[in-house]
Amino acid sequence: MSLPKVRPGMVVFDITQGTVGVVRSITPKGIARIERPAGWSWDTSVWRLRPGTPREHRQLVALARLYRQMQRT
Repeated sequence: MSLPKVRPGMVVFDITQGTVGVVRSITPKGIARIERPAGWSWDTSVWRLRPGTPREHRQLVALARLYRQMQRT
């Protein structure tokens, strides 16, 4: 069985964490490193990920903008 179609740079939703993030890397064994805009990252199986929806993509963009604004103050 082949691994799900998840690629680095892709916005995904982790069903285990219940949160959205960006895939940074994937190991040959199917473990993905996911990262949020503020730098929080975690590892999870690619089988626990689904592609992010357009709404979740906008959510990540908004979080990144908020994080940048918080860094300036």
